[in-house]
Amino acid sequence: MSNYERSEGLEKLMGQVIDENSEFAHLCEVRIACQYCDQKKRSQGRRVYADTMIVSDKIKSLAYFDFVITFYRPNCEGLDEEHLKRLMYHELLHVGYDDEKFSIIPHDLEDFRECINRWGTNWIHGGE
Repeated sequence: MSNYERSEGLEKLMGQVIDENSEFAHLCEVRIACQYCDQKKRSQGRRVYADTMIVSDKIKSLAYFDFVITFYRPNCEGLDEEHLKRLMYHELLHVGYDDEKFSIIPHDLEDFRECINRWGTNWIHGGE
């Protein structure tokens, strides 16, 4: 069974990424929690560093948040603060908020293109 732990450090980092990137200004109204998980998550044979989920209305009655961003600690080991900020930037691209409606914006070529244009093809690090 995986263990999850809310991270004030990641939430502070998220605040920095939002403040440094005007395209995320609208997210100041969105309640986003960040957590670490001790699981080594993989998808289609590739390492998953982080993912973003919308909090369901059922759970929202118990939790104050609209979204949760989970970083998989074993997969993120060795990433410095700059690379964690890049990863946070990428995850924030998945947070959809329009007219008080929340959604997850799926991966597409544009979000990866944005990261590659900013930081190159190994924008996380030279791993898988």
